[in-house]
Amino acid sequence: MSTTVFVTFMGTFVGLLITTFAAYALSRDTLPGKKILLGLIIFTMYFNGGIIPTFLVVKQLGMYDSLTSLYIPQAMSVFNFIVMRTFFKQLPESLEEAARIDGASDIAVFFKIVIPLSVPIIATIALFYAVQYWNNYFDALLYIQDPDKYTLQLRLRSLLFADELNSGAASESEVQVMSQSLKMACVAVSTIPILVVYPWLQKYFVKGVMLGAVKG
Repeated sequence: MSTTVFVTFMGTFVGLLITTFAAYALSRDTLPGKKILLGLIIFTMYFNGGIIPTFLVVKQLGMYDSLTSLYIPQAMSVFNFIVMRTFFKQLPESLEEAARIDGASDIAVFFKIVIPLSVPIIATIALFYAVQYWNNYFDALLYIQDPDKYTLQLRLRSLLFADELNSGAASESEVQVMSQSLKMACVAVSTIPILVVYPWLQKYFVKGVMLGAVKG
């Protein structure tokens, strides 16, 4: 459980950090090489290296059997980047120009003006990342060998497989009841934390998605 919480927190933090910086920078027309960078990022949305090349890269970088392999290789979602970039493009440039006239630097403009105005989209993207990392088990299946580092989803998967392998020791009716009970327990354990977090972000969710998905 602690591994999953750590990966979810770090993955959400790193993903949100990279996505926010990249989306804001590429939403401004003054960035040199903007079209090239944007094209390279969108290209990865349709084409990727595949499982084996990605596995080899993770191993060569020394992240194999490390928790960093669960959130660094997929640190930024291109879909989330596009939604956030669209939101940033809708912010009035006159606010930034006024701040620069008053002597504010680009960093000050970003943290004191852009970020406070972007709370809805930031909360929405944070929820997207949190759900993604919380439900992810395939990366842990590929990169993690130490059982002590297993994520919650991988442990639940192992429990279900173990239940099926041990089903021969009980009668058919007992096996059916045990299997269904275990599956329902796994669903509850993996779902409750997200259900607890969601109400806190619900007021930002619809607003953030609508503002970030449709350009005014």
